[in-house]
Amino acid sequence: MTGEGYHTVFKASPSNSEGIFHITANAVGIKNVRFNMNGRPGKAIEIADSVASVSIQNCVFVGLTNAYGIFGDNADRVTIENCYFVGGANDVIYVLDSNEVAIRNNRIIPGSGVEINLASTAAGTVSQQSNFGIVSGNHVGVGSIRYNTTATSGNHQISGNNANATLVTY
Repeated sequence: MTGEGYHTVFKASPSNSEGIFHITANAVGIKNVRFNMNGRPGKAIEIADSVASVSIQNCVFVGLTNAYGIFGDNADRVTIENCYFVGGANDVIYVLDSNEVAIRNNRIIPGSGVEINLASTAAGTVSQQSNFGIVSGNHVGVGSIRYNTTATSGNHQISGNNANATLVTY
């Protein structure tokens, strides 16, 4: 799905508590779209369990006061790049138990949540960890980037993000 110069806007309605866009198929691309959660709870984009090969590029996410920008659970080979987010109370980009996730060259205005979170349910269990993530070239202000790193999980490449970012490992 390609928007036309950010004039393509998906907006959460006042009665919406789930979010705007739920991806349930493999090999989906979203480009040049503006997502406005209007302060509603939920997720601007949710990537369903076991979906793979999703690309989100050049998108804008606003109104995330009580919402996630992008939420993925067990979603492998996800690329999020060149997007702009205005953070809120939840994590802006939250990817759980997912492999080969690339989060590159995004600008995130921090809120009170974690700006980028490569999360693992159980770092010691292979099926419940995030592995081989690339987080580079992002600007998260004074916000944080959280990722797992143990002897048996993680293997992420975290580099070239702004110097004021707080890196949190677990």
